[in-house]
Amino acid sequence: MKTLKQIYDEVENFSEEDRVKYISKLWDEFSFLSKDKLINFQADWDGAVGTDAFFKAQAKQIKIRIDMEVSDIGKDIRIARNKDSLSWDTKIGD
Repeated sequence: MKTLKQIYDEVENFSEEDRVKYISKLWDEFSFLSKDKLINFQADWDGAVGTDAFFKAQAKQIKIRIDMEVSDIGKDIRIARNKDSLSWDTKIGD
């Protein structure tokens, strides 16, 4: 289990196992807005660029989404959708 801050700090260097584990757990926690942005990022990605570049760009997107989720706007979005707010100390994972 990791905090959002730990995930934020480590996402660019995740092993394949951690990437799958924590990104899927983040998906469960993210608001509709973050999910929509990630879906659009993936849909717009040029698959010919390669997986290393994708994982680097994906990590950047995850960090942007975490920043938004813990912001005041993110908290308001989450409250409007009856979701608990997230903080840097929120634990994610098993």
